[in-house]
Amino acid sequence: MANDIKFWREKHKPFMSQTELGKQIGLPQFLVSILENPDTHIDPDQELAHKIANKLNVLITDILRKEN
Repeated sequence: MANDIKFWREKHKPFMSQTELGKQIGLPQFLVSILENPDTHIDPDQELAHKIANKLNVLITDILRKEN
């Protein structure tokens, strides 16, 4: 599994920082950074992915995707 959190966060209008997204979903900025980092191979569980998708106004399938 991989995620596109960073991609959708940066496309969000108005721009949403890691800190702002973290505040809105109840996580500190450093955990948002870890979730966005492809080298950590850590993805949000379904509940957290739903929260993120709702805040970024995208579908959960836009956030979580299967790695190629």
